[in-house]
Amino acid sequence: MANGKKEQIIRTARRLFYEQGIAGTSMDQIAEAVPVSKMTIYKYFSSKDGLIEHVVMAINEETHADFAQMMEQSNDAIELMHHLLRYQKMNDYSPEFINDLVNVYPEYTQQMIEYNEQKNMPLFEEMVFRGQQNGQIRKDISPHLLVLYLSSMKEFMAKPGRLEPFTNMNVLADQFISLLIHGISNTPSITEPPKE
Repeated sequence: MANGKKEQIIRTARRLFYEQGIAGTSMDQIAEAVPVSKMTIYKYFSSKDGLIEHVVMAINEETHADFAQMMEQSNDAIELMHHLLRYQKMNDYSPEFINDLVNVYPEYTQQMIEYNEQKNMPLFEEMVFRGQQNGQIRKDISPHLLVLYLSSMKEFMAKPGRLEPFTNMNVLADQFISLLIHGISNTPSITEPPKE
């Protein structure tokens, strides 16, 4: 039961962080929403930063599991990119949450980037290589260099103020992946999403 309570606190904090931003969410609000006493939260997490760290870990693990599932469901790299385009959980991230993460808690933004580089990027690199083998992706592009490019773009976007013009993360992801698909695909028509 204790572990269930801890997970409930993490889920609730995550939801409130998404809705109100991290800075706009107090420990009192989290305690009231769970509902538990604030003392119970501090039993599991020594501070708000400790709770934020657990929320970030949960986001990382869930995103990795989702990415692995998208890879399993994708026949090729282009289809995977279309799955990424339709990744609905990005709608959960409010501009306040993103801005707080980047501007107030850059260490957690960096943790997310590093986790993604270690867990998701090798899978993506493998899928790009397979896309090259089946002729969908230009063979003159190094899969490793493409992964480095994507990682550097993430680090660039994680700098304070870079995401302020974007209020919808899905629009940003849509444009970014569209640019990527047009740049690496062998055939212009390949950028059309697969029929479902």
